[in-house]
Amino acid sequence: MLQDARAGELYCARYRRGAAGLEVLLAPKVTTARALAGPELATGYVLADAAALAAAGLAPEQLGARLRPSTPSASAVLELGLARAAHAELGSVEPLYLRPFALRSQRR
Repeated sequence: MLQDARAGELYCARYRRGAAGLEVLLAPKVTTARALAGPELATGYVLADAAALAAAGLAPEQLGARLRPSTPSASAVLELGLARAAHAELGSVEPLYLRPFALRSQRR
């Protein structure tokens, strides 16, 4: 899975669907297009939208049939969150921050 993280970076993660659910092969992380050229894209399907492909410097033709165009919707994320919340204790749910918060001031 790829998402454009802006500032020349990408969010990247790799999963395998199995009988017990999703297995995390590569935990979500922030990476660069150069670093991504390694094993993260070597095999399997790639879920990405046009912005993520552009940020990674990839053309859809490079991935061929392995590309699964994907644009996450708020309703899909909510549905996944509700399903996970049904099986978790509310105190154990925490946000996942992939990079530190950085406040940028606007220049005038």
